[in-house]
Amino acid sequence: MTTRRSRGDGSLFWHEGRRRQISGKTKTEAKAKLLQARRDRADGLPEESRTYTVGDAVESWLAFGLAGKAPSTISNRRIQAERHILPTLGPRRLSDLTTCEVDRWLQEQTELLSTDSIKRLLSILRRSIARAQAQDLVAGMSRSCASRPMAGRVDHRSL
Repeated sequence: MTTRRSRGDGSLFWHEGRRRQISGKTKTEAKAKLLQARRDRADGLPEESRTYTVGDAVESWLAFGLAGKAPSTISNRRIQAERHILPTLGPRRLSDLTTCEVDRWLQEQTELLSTDSIKRLLSILRRSIARAQAQDLVAGMSRSCASRPMAGRVDHRSL
């Protein structure tokens, strides 16, 4: 026989009584998801913010965040995003992105790219996240992107 749920547990109601079902593998996990959904609702986050990915944020920034820049700059940033950010971090939900993941990703990039290129990639990622936050598509993430690691390659310049 099933028992009655605890007080304070239950469904999440919004917009004229529609319900949203929240579930989890364990009761504790389901309660945590319900609390998070209630917080998101109280913060006024739209429903689509839960599915907004890093790729969506980067594409939005590439489309609207580079207004007034030179065509070569726009082309350069698009190429860098498509080659390095979108294949690896693109499918990741923005609300679940952590500093540790960004650090790991940056560390992988240091073996392939120069310090200047890494600086540009981190700038693209930071600006994309900031744009998503400004549009209230993600909650104010306290886990903004980490510091830039130095590349393993040495740039040789002639005198």
